[in-house]
Amino acid sequence: KYFKYTYGRRMIKEKSFKSLFGFHTRKEEEEISQTHCNMALAIQMVTEEIVIKMVRETKKLTNSNNLCLSGGVALNCVANGKIEELGIFDNIYIQPASGDAGGSLGAALSINHMYFDSERYYSEENDLMKGSYLGPYFSNKEIIITNKKYKANYEYVESFEELSKTVARLISEGNVIGWFQGRSEFGPRAFGNRSLFADARGTKIKDKVNKIKRRQEFRPFAPIVLEEHAKEWFDMPAGKAQSPYMSFVAKC
Repeated sequence: KYFKYTYGRRMIKEKSFKSLFGFHTRKEEEEISQTHCNMALAIQMVTEEIVIKMVRETKKLTNSNNLCLSGGVALNCVANGKIEELGIFDNIYIQPASGDAGGSLGAALSINHMYFDSERYYSEENDLMKGSYLGPYFSNKEIIITNKKYKANYEYVESFEELSKTVARLISEGNVIGWFQGRSEFGPRAFGNRSLFADARGTKIKDKVNKIKRRQEFRPFAPIVLEEHAKEWFDMPAGKAQSPYMSFVAKC
C-alpha cells in the first residue's frame, strides 16, 4: 500500500511515506538533511543485504562460477562491489544498459533466436559489447559546419597526438574538458565518447564538475586508470583489474 509505481506515475504514496517515516519526501529544491542521508544509507544497506542473499542462493542452486545481472538494481555499483568481494564467482557480467533501456536489446535477441531461429553466438572474448558505442556518429565535416553555424570559437587540430598533448596540459592546469568522439554510448553512463574529464587531484574539482553538469553533490565520479596500473590504486579481487562500464566500486 505504500507504493504505486505498478499502477501510477509516481514511485511512492506521499501520505503513506510520511505516516511511516515521520517526514515527507524531499522536493528537488529542498536542502538535503541528515534525515535524508540516513534514509538513503538505510535503503542502500537493505538493498545490499537482499542482493547478496539472492546471489548466494543463486550460487547454491546452480553451482555456477558465472553470474549475469540485469535490471536497474544491477547498476548499483556499490552493491556489485560487495558481490565481487564475496569471491564466490569467477566472472560477473552486467550489461552496461541493464535498466529499462536494455530491454530493447533483450527483445531484439529474443526475436532473433525465437522467431527467426538464429543460433546463439558465443565467443571466447570477455565482452562483445565493445564499449557499448551504439549511438549516433558525427563526422569532422558535420562538426565544423555546426561550429560555423553557431559561430563557435574553435580551432581545428590535424594531429591526434597534438590534440592529446593539448588536452592533457589543459586538464593538468585544472580545466574541465568536454570530450566528444565517435559514436555515443548506449546506457546511463559515459565511457569516454561523451565525457567530462578533470584532474582528480584538485580538491575543488568535484564541485566544479557537478556545477557544469547541474547534478546533485552526492553523485559519484568514475576514475580512469591505465589497466596495468589499476592494482596500484585499487584493492581489487585477484585476477580482476578492470571495470570498463563503471559496474563495480573498489576500495581505493
